[in-house]
Amino acid sequence: MGSITRVGISGRLALACGGCGEIIVLLGRERDWYESGADGHPRSFACGGCGTHLRLNELYAHGHDQGTITPLLTLDAMHTAWGTSTTYGGLGFYPGLEIRAKDGADVPFAHKEVDLVAMLGDVLILAECKESAEHLSNSKGASEFARQLGDLVELSDHLGASQLLVSSSTCFPDDKTTLLSEVPADRSVDIVWLDSRDLLDPNIVLHPLRHQTAAGWRADKPEGWANDYLDWVRRSVANKPA
Repeated sequence: MGSITRVGISGRLALACGGCGEIIVLLGRERDWYESGADGHPRSFACGGCGTHLRLNELYAHGHDQGTITPLLTLDAMHTAWGTSTTYGGLGFYPGLEIRAKDGADVPFAHKEVDLVAMLGDVLILAECKESAEHLSNSKGASEFARQLGDLVELSDHLGASQLLVSSSTCFPDDKTTLLSEVPADRSVDIVWLDSRDLLDPNIVLHPLRHQTAAGWRADKPEGWANDYLDWVRRSVANKPA
């Protein structure tokens, strides 16, 4: 029997051909999606259906490199759940905020960075956004994140935040015992987990931001739903009727 080569799946990126609707899933390492060189542009891939050459959108690729995709998905989740408008008021947000203490201030940390700070009316919400949660499946990654999460919870309580959103465009481990091991038991802030099943599913029934009791619980989807969803994407991109 010949050797078997295992290729990891990105779990987040796919190209859809506008000509025939073929879907190309990008596999392996992210650096392989780009041309060689420091200023390499996204690599082109030939569509298996019609031969058209496809490539990642430059704006998306730049956003992906800068770690802005998950914060944007998190903001979209807020809008989907609460139906608020950032244009006409109701939801204000500040991405990539650095918090520094004044000299002599009695605060838990002299300096902290928060991926996303939002205000829903007079309610303060902090968010920690991870492009990937895959590293949390190993003990070292989980332990490092546990310490980070413990600090964020302490900061959230100090600032009087109502919610701390922890989001990722991939899936968090189902067992979060290790991830929560450094979180104070007497915390007042609510921790809400949002991953790919929440941020990337347009048909989610119980949104964890809208239905707080549903956090961590997801209804099983009917068998074959993924194929039906991809078929809908193909028809939408290629502008073809069902």
